[in-house]
Amino acid sequence: MNQKVSYLNLSLRKLLLTEPDSFNKARIKILYTILIFSIAKILIVIPIIYQEGQVFQLERALIMLVIYIGLCKALLIQKSYSLSIAHIMASFGLVIIWSGLLVQTINIILLQFVFMLILSSFYLLNRVYGMVYSVMAILPVILFSIEGNGLQFHFKRGEIAAPAFEILVVLNFITIVIIHYLYHSAIS
Repeated sequence: MNQKVSYLNLSLRKLLLTEPDSFNKARIKILYTILIFSIAKILIVIPIIYQEGQVFQLERALIMLVIYIGLCKALLIQKSYSLSIAHIMASFGLVIIWSGLLVQTINIILLQFVFMLILSSFYLLNRVYGMVYSVMAILPVILFSIEGNGLQFHFKRGEIAAPAFEILVVLNFITIVIIHYLYHSAIS
């Protein structure tokens, strides 16, 4: 159980063999799932935003792709990095959520990010960080609703072209379901 994984490790299974605690295994699986789905979403979106000529979105997607791949590799190398990676992912989530407020857009994808951040911060970190990240994630939605005379939610694409927007919505819902499943499987 105390075996170490190689620097070249690409296997989640090998990493999980080094962790005896089922809750920590669940946390690692949740974090890995979030990273893999994030990478998949970016890889799906890149060709679409490239084709649409959305240069800012393309640059942001490429930067995030490199970061997420690096975080995924770091997790597979050393499970002790999982807390730091969870904080980094939560911080990126907050940047995405708050940037939605800056561009005056609250859409379904942004709300999904709020839900994923709330779930992830409680499941991956602890109650204190869960509350801190949750308040920071909800605050822009509250500010937007106060500023805009109430929250008028529309199913609009915002800055992402179709069909990337629709694909992201579906994959975000799948991610939320899988996060719940993995966490509650550990409890069982």
